[in-house]
Amino acid sequence: MVGLALRGYSMDLTTNNMEQILAYLASNRAPADFVLSSALRQIPVTGRAVENWQAARVSMICFQRPETITGGGPNGLWLFVVDSADLRSAGTVVGPIIAKINRLNTATWVQGGKLYLLGMEGDEPNIKEYF
Repeated sequence: MVGLALRGYSMDLTTNNMEQILAYLASNRAPADFVLSSALRQIPVTGRAVENWQAARVSMICFQRPETITGGGPNGLWLFVVDSADLRSAGTVVGPIIAKINRLNTATWVQGGKLYLLGMEGDEPNIKEYF
């Protein structure tokens, strides 16, 4: 999933309206009944896409972080959500697991039958404030 964010993608819909995003995800059989943290609900959403990963439908929501990034880098934030029942290894996730993958800081956790992967660019290791 991180590779998708890093190598480029096209959003199925570019919008700042979360209700439109959730309706689109649901109508395309992607997870739409997930929970956003209060911090994520405060960040402007820029769009979404539905992807397939390991034979599972994945919701990808893109956010634009408002803060200045150390070193002047991009301030993108991506949230991927997949039904944990669709992944064999989701039950083994004890989270959140925080890791640096390539140039993304990531956090992975399972909550309410969903596996979440949050990724953010920049040198800031404080991804914890977003979940």
